[in-house]
Amino acid sequence: NTIAELKAAEENAIKLRKEEELRIYEENKQKIKDVALKVIEEEKKAAMNALLEEKAKLRAKIEAEAASMKANKSKNEVVDDLSQEVTDKFKEASMKANKSKNEVVDDLSQEVTDKFKEASMKANK
Repeated sequence: NTIAELKAAEENAIKLRKEEELRIYEENKQKIKDVALKVIEEEKKAAMNALLEEKAKLRAKIEAEAASMKANKSKNEVVDDLSQEVTDKFKEASMKANKSKNEVVDDLSQEVTDKFKEASMKANK
Protein backbone atom coordinates (compact mmCIF):
# COMPACT_ATOMS: atom_id res chain seq x y z
CA ASN A 1 0.00 0.00 0.00
CA THR A 2 2.85 2.42 0.81
CA ILE A 3 4.61 1.74 -2.51
CA ALA A 4 1.41 2.46 -4.42
CA GLU A 5 0.94 5.71 -2.51
CA LEU A 6 4.53 6.75 -3.19
CA LYS A 7 4.16 5.89 -6.86
CA ALA A 8 0.91 7.88 -7.08
CA ALA A 9 2.54 10.83 -5.31
CA GLU A 10 5.52 10.67 -7.67
CA GLU A 11 3.25 10.56 -10.74
CA ASN A 12 1.30 13.53 -9.38
CA ALA A 13 4.52 15.46 -8.76
CA ILE A 14 5.70 14.71 -12.32
CA LYS A 15 2.34 15.81 -13.71
CA LEU A 16 2.44 19.06 -11.71
CA ARG A 17 6.04 19.73 -12.77
CA LYS A 18 5.15 19.21 -16.43
CA GLU A 19 2.13 21.50 -16.10
CA GLU A 20 4.34 24.18 -14.55
CA GLU A 21 6.95 23.76 -17.30
CA LEU A 22 4.23 24.11 -19.93
CA ARG A 23 2.86 27.23 -18.23
CA ILE A 24 6.35 28.76 -18.10
CA TYR A 25 6.94 27.79 -21.74
CA GLU A 26 3.71 29.46 -22.88
CA GLU A 27 4.49 32.54 -20.79
CA ASN A 28 8.00 32.83 -22.25
CA LYS A 29 6.70 32.21 -25.75
CA GLN A 30 4.21 35.09 -25.35
CA LYS A 31 6.93 37.37 -23.98
CA ILE A 32 9.18 36.59 -26.93
CA LYS A 33 6.34 37.24 -29.37
CA ASP A 34 5.55 40.54 -27.65
CA VAL A 35 9.19 41.62 -27.87
CA ALA A 36 9.40 40.53 -31.49
CA LEU A 37 6.24 42.42 -32.40
CA LYS A 38 7.53 45.52 -30.61
CA VAL A 39 10.80 45.32 -32.57
CA ILE A 40 8.89 44.81 -35.78
CA GLU A 41 6.69 47.83 -35.10
CA GLU A 42 9.79 49.94 -34.42
CA GLU A 43 11.37 48.72 -37.65
CA LYS A 44 8.15 49.46 -39.49
CA LYS A 45 8.12 53.02 -38.10
CA ALA A 46 11.74 53.49 -39.13
CA ALA A 47 10.96 52.16 -42.61
CA MET A 48 7.96 54.48 -42.92
CA ASN A 49 10.10 57.45 -41.85
CA ALA A 50 12.71 56.50 -44.43
CA LEU A 51 9.96 56.22 -47.05
CA LEU A 52 8.61 59.63 -46.12
CA GLU A 53 12.10 61.11 -46.45
CA GLU A 54 12.52 59.40 -49.83
CA LYS A 55 9.12 60.69 -50.88
CA ALA A 56 10.11 64.24 -49.93
CA LYS A 57 13.35 63.90 -51.91
CA LEU A 58 11.50 62.58 -54.92
CA ARG A 59 8.91 65.32 -54.65
CA ALA A 60 11.73 67.88 -54.65
CA LYS A 61 13.21 66.11 -57.66
CA ILE A 62 9.84 66.25 -59.41
CA GLU A 63 9.59 69.95 -58.76
CA ALA A 64 13.15 70.57 -59.94
CA GLU A 65 12.66 68.56 -63.12
CA ALA A 66 9.30 70.15 -63.76
CA ALA A 67 10.91 73.60 -63.55
CA SER A 68 13.54 72.68 -66.11
CA MET A 69 11.26 70.81 -68.51
CA LYS A 70 11.99 70.79 -72.20
CA ALA A 71 9.19 71.39 -74.70
CA ASN A 72 9.15 67.71 -75.72
CA LYS A 73 8.02 66.43 -72.34
CA SER A 74 5.15 67.82 -70.35
CA LYS A 75 5.18 68.40 -66.62
CA ASN A 76 2.45 65.79 -66.19
CA GLU A 77 4.60 63.07 -67.76
CA VAL A 78 7.46 63.84 -65.36
CA VAL A 79 5.13 63.85 -62.37
CA ASP A 80 3.59 60.55 -63.48
CA ASP A 81 7.00 58.91 -63.94
CA LEU A 82 8.30 60.04 -60.57
CA SER A 83 5.01 59.26 -58.81
CA GLN A 84 5.24 55.72 -60.16
CA GLU A 85 8.82 55.51 -58.87
CA VAL A 86 7.65 56.56 -55.39
CA THR A 87 4.79 54.05 -55.50
CA ASP A 88 7.11 51.22 -56.55
CA LYS A 89 9.58 51.98 -53.76
CA PHE A 90 6.78 52.13 -51.19
CA LYS A 91 5.38 48.76 -52.33
CA GLU A 92 8.84 47.19 -52.21
CA ALA A 93 9.49 48.46 -48.68
CA SER A 94 6.06 47.31 -47.50
CA MET A 95 6.63 43.81 -48.87
CA LYS A 96 10.02 43.64 -47.15
CA ALA A 97 8.54 44.80 -43.83
CA ASN A 98 5.77 42.17 -43.94
CA LYS A 99 8.16 39.41 -44.95
CA SER A 100 10.62 40.20 -42.18
CA LYS A 101 7.81 40.33 -39.59
CA ASN A 102 6.61 36.83 -40.44
CA GLU A 103 10.14 35.43 -40.57
CA VAL A 104 11.03 36.88 -37.15
CA VAL A 105 7.89 35.49 -35.48
CA ASP A 106 8.41 32.04 -37.08
CA ASP A 107 12.07 31.92 -36.07
CA LEU A 108 11.32 32.93 -32.49
CA SER A 109 8.48 30.43 -32.17
CA GLN A 110 10.73 27.64 -33.42
CA GLU A 111 13.50 28.66 -31.03
CA VAL A 112 11.13 28.62 -28.04
CA THR A 113 9.74 25.23 -29.09
CA ASP A 114 13.24 23.77 -29.40
CA LYS A 115 14.25 25.07 -25.96
CA PHE A 116 11.10 23.66 -24.38
CA LYS A 117 11.74 20.24 -25.94
CA GLU A 118 15.33 20.33 -24.68
CA ALA A 119 14.20 21.26 -21.17
CA SER A 120 11.55 18.52 -21.17
CA MET A 121 14.12 15.94 -22.24
CA LYS A 122 16.46 17.00 -19.40
CA ALA A 123 13.63 16.90 -16.89
CA ASN A 124 12.60 13.39 -17.93
CA LYS A 125 16.13 11.98 -17.43
